[in-house]
Amino acid sequence: MHGQSREKLEQVGRLLDELDREQTRLALETRSSLFAAFRECDGGRSMKLSGNAEGLTHLARRLIQLALHGKPGSHQHYGEGDVLDVYDRELILAFENPEPDAAEGE
Repeated sequence: MHGQSREKLEQVGRLLDELDREQTRLALETRSSLFAAFRECDGGRSMKLSGNAEGLTHLARRLIQLALHGKPGSHQHYGEGDVLDVYDRELILAFENPEPDAAEGE
């Protein structure tokens, strides 16, 4: 990742961390909780990731952290007992740098 892009991504990460802290504070006050779901749709041809503001912000923050600090092979599993309240399949977020030839073929 180039210097300016990384710096902007770090800024977004800091903003998401701040938003996450504020949402956690509000959730404690209002007794609400984060919600996220990963479901099959379109007859199993697609997967849909959905959630409330707290759940989607949490996942966005985890994606940004993975982008900033991940190394090939870094990954996070979401399923039973994790942030996903409803899931048809386990969700795995993974950091991967494609081989140069593979990126050209897309």
